[in-house]
Amino acid sequence: MKISKIPQEKRMEEIVVTIRLNEKFLAKSYIPNTLFKHARFENIGSRRWEFYREEEEEKHYSKMHFVKMNLDSLETLKKS
Repeated sequence: MKISKIPQEKRMEEIVVTIRLNEKFLAKSYIPNTLFKHARFENIGSRRWEFYREEEEEKHYSKMHFVKMNLDSLETLKKS
């Protein structure tokens, strides 16, 4: 994991990670709260994300969540 390679004196206690949801989960009610609770992530915001697929010429939309966590929480997710 690249984060663990950051020297201890330069590393912060908490990090912010972006989680991008599948485009089928665009509704406001689709929040992966079970994942956030299990991994001890704090959801600090979200926004719409738009992208193109090379084989198609139309825009697709998805949702991105920004979560705050510490390295222990990230390790918990990695082991799950």
